Parts: sequence; structure tokens; C-alpha cells
Amino acid sequence: MVWGCMSCNCVGQLQILEGTVNGDKYINAVLEPKLLSFARDIFGQDVTFIFQQDGAPCNTAKKCLTWFNSHQVSLLQWPGNDPDLNPIENLWQG
Repeated sequence: MVWGCMSCNCVGQLQILEGTVNGDKYINAVLEPKLLSFARDIFGQDVTFIFQQDGAPCNTAKKCLTWFNSHQVSLLQWPGNDPDLNPIENLWQG
């Protein structure tokens, strides 16, 4: 699995995850070390943001949804199986 992030201002670093990715691995390898630091760097410490992700099972695991809630990260509701609507798909082509 490859995880990437972007905002309207910049593109973050990719995170490559080998093997099966479950909720624990997603939290420990992506959300904690990557998402929060990227958001702080881009938006500042006290600015709220809305995070978009697809409906992959590791993203929607109950423990991940609890993590988002406890870290006050708002999620954008998004159709998980529609890559044409996902703006990050354009980054993979460039």
C-alpha cells in the first residue's frame, strides 16, 4: 500500500507500507507519524482540517474512526470506489 497526502498548498511525502495493512498498522505507520505532522506543518497547531480518504477496510476500521474522533480530525464523506473523483489520482500520473 502507498499512502500519500496533499493540500491545496503542497504535497506531502509518500509512505510505503508492506504486507497487509490493518487498523493498527494504519494508525502506527501513517496516522500518528505522518498525518498529524503534515497537518501541523501545513495548517498550524490550532487549525482544524477535513481529511479525505477512501473506504479501504484499514481506513474505516472502528479503531481508526475512534482515533480520528479522539484527535478531532474531521473526515470528508467520500465514495470509496470512484477514483475519478479522487484528486490524488492525478498525482500518480505526474
